Amino acid sequence: MARATPINFTNQGSALKALSAELGALPSNGIATRESWGGVMLTGKDPKVNVFDVKASYFTGATLLSITAPANSLAVINVRGTSATFTGIPDGTNGATGQLDTNFRRTRIKNDSVAMLIDWRPDRWEITGNFGGTRASGGKNPEYLLDFRTKQGFTAGANGRNTIVNWNSPASDPTKWLSNFTALGGENLSASDREDNGGRNFFGRQIGGIPLQSGFTLDKEIFGEANFKREVDMGPIKSLLFGGRYVAHENSNRTFSNAIFTNQNFTLGDLDFYVLDGDLYNGLGTSGNGTPYATLDRDGIIAALRKFGTTNVERGFSAGDYWLVREKIASGYLQANFQSGKLRGNVG
Repeated sequence: MARATPINFTNQGSALKALSAELGALPSNGIATRESWGGVMLTGKDPKVNVFDVKASYFTGATLLSITAPANSLAVINVRGTSATFTGIPDGTNGATGQLDTNFRRTRIKNDSVAMLIDWRPDRWEITGNFGGTRASGGKNPEYLLDFRTKQGFTAGANGRNTIVNWNSPASDPTKWLSNFTALGGENLSASDREDNGGRNFFGRQIGGIPLQSGFTLDKEIFGEANFKREVDMGPIKSLLFGGRYVAHENSNRTFSNAIFTNQNFTLGDLDFYVLDGDLYNGLGTSGNGTPYATLDRDGIIAALRKFGTTNVERGFSAGDYWLVREKIASGYLQANFQSGKLRGNVG
């Protein structure tokens, strides 16, 4: 597998807080208005970065957030206030205010290596070497993905150290987590999905997938090094050294994608759910009824995909997630050690 560096959560947290403070201090150059009918309208004209100061109270009862700015420009929205309240999606209207992801993956890793060391000293020679190869492979195989939506309103707040989220109903209520089809309604398959589905259309909504090989990495290397030293009597030259090194390294990543669609209405409450331990977030500065929340274990995810997955589309090889890196390194050296009286050294 490719070498990686573990995440330093303390450093990352400090960096995020610093970034938040930096963005929060940017001077506003955009206009934010709250319409009587519920629209929060943000208008900017800067071709690069548009900064909006928005009162938290603007979101109470809001029905639309609209941002108008030049193409390819960035928008920074600084919400001023201790908390903001967001209205839920009315019954009979498609949409969502939150998402719950469930993910179970089985990771397979295999590592093989072989090496041979040489240390041979015949007569006046010293011969050393190192030859071998390594092959590491692995990835997520399979990965079970399933997500839900909610239409609830909620209140959220943060002060840089603590966060709070309160839904209209606790996140532990499984009946409030709806299937994507229930929350968002149906749509036709995209042209590429229709092609992967044998040309057949399907009206529904993707709820997840079971990619059988996701993020599969192969890393292999062949290496060899040999060093020779010979004691000689050639005037001032006392010893000769020469050798070489060769490395051929290859690293690649392959992903195969899959999507499962449904046209059935269901909620998390229709499945064998459980509620996470309430102590899971202790010490993280998180409060409110957004935790703990209802979710599924491995068997629940698999059962849901089998029961409600109406159409399974194998999207195949994902070219955008593929990479292949090849490198070859070859080097050699020749050196002569000399000594004449008090003068000694080497050339090579």
